[in-house]
Amino acid sequence: MIFLLLLVSALPGILLGKYIFTKWFNPVTIYTLIWYSMLNLYHLKLLRYYDLNVETWLYISGAYLSLLIGSATVYTARRIFNIKPSNNVNNDLKILLDGGKIIKIAIVVFSIIGFISAFQHWSVLIAKYGGILEVLLKSNEIYRLRVAGKLEGVLPYLHSFAFIGVVLSGIYAAYFNKFPIIIFLPMFAILIKEVANVGRSNILLAAIMFVTTFFIIKYFYLAKDKFYEKKIFRTVTLVILIFGFFIGSSIITRLFRGTIESYTGTSNALSSFEDNVLISPSIYLYLSAHVGVFNKYLEFDSEESEIGQYTFTPIYNLMSKFGAHEKIDFYHRGYFIPMWVNTGTFLREMHADYGIWGVFLVPYILGLMITFFWFRFLESGSSFSLIFIVYLFSIITFSFSLSVTRFGIWYISLVLQLIAFKSLEIIINKNLRKQQN
Repeated sequence: MIFLLLLVSALPGILLGKYIFTKWFNPVTIYTLIWYSMLNLYHLKLLRYYDLNVETWLYISGAYLSLLIGSATVYTARRIFNIKPSNNVNNDLKILLDGGKIIKIAIVVFSIIGFISAFQHWSVLIAKYGGILEVLLKSNEIYRLRVAGKLEGVLPYLHSFAFIGVVLSGIYAAYFNKFPIIIFLPMFAILIKEVANVGRSNILLAAIMFVTTFFIIKYFYLAKDKFYEKKIFRTVTLVILIFGFFIGSSIITRLFRGTIESYTGTSNALSSFEDNVLISPSIYLYLSAHVGVFNKYLEFDSEESEIGQYTFTPIYNLMSKFGAHEKIDFYHRGYFIPMWVNTGTFLREMHADYGIWGVFLVPYILGLMITFFWFRFLESGSSFSLIFIVYLFSIITFSFSLSVTRFGIWYISLVLQLIAFKSLEIIINKNLRKQQN
């Protein structure tokens, strides 16, 4: 019965997203599919999860409706003021006015910075443990040191530049409709960095940024006569490659971290996959458990936090360096569901930051903003709008687990993206003026 109710609830959101954005790949539809999938996996109960309380269902439903209403608000306002959605066929992206020459160079430059960050991280670990194999074998210990903040000598946030390369790669791939090895360099740099870091969140973030950028650029140029028609096979191939890139990278990280695959309450069906690389209790847990943690968080109602503590964790922690505030612990309190998990969807953090209203108001603002920037980009080609679409989309994609704005890399790379894109546009304009003179 629950699976039928979930399907009936999800279909209107999926179709509304298609209606508003006229494309299947859009923020409303993606949010709907992500939460629909997580809730379905949770209720399969391959791990014997506790039932969700009525309060939890009300919050999930309210947040979902708020996102839909936020998106519909922009759409309705555009209809009222007779603003018709259209691609501006007379415009080209400023960053592509030179035919992509500067982008190609920039991808290489930002990738090199990413590789420098990764190799510096590895050099610290090799100096500490003695060799690459020793580092890989000590991944579990390295993970604990990172969590405790005791891994010293690593340059922080230098790999932020690689994320600029990821977005530029998405633009390049969509514009030229091909996938040369150069566009994967920034993601390889992030992968190497994350293997050393024994993490996977940045790999997922990079994959989301690349795919989002790719589709948005495709949509921007869809109405241009000079461009090719959509090639479904290549697009599907790209999505499979990126998905495989993330899954493969996560598997590598999980294997070296030494994740325990035996959980209390594991069903016999899931237990049979304990030694499976692609399907295992830990992967199932990662994809489904977070809503159960949110449920327990609401049930206990015992956590205290300050306004915006998790939305703006990096800012609070920056203040702590000057003694203006205590450092915010990045890792949440865990709950037994019946296994210990500490991430409880982004709704947990919005509730902790802003109370009941945060669960409804934040998704509304999120839906409002991403829809506004979506149409603004398609009609103007503004790089500012493109960057905000990509970063807001990452909030939506991570929403099943946590608020991605807790990551310092999210804010730092966002600022660097804005600076880099503006700088590249200035360079391109200067070069074009020189050629004209």
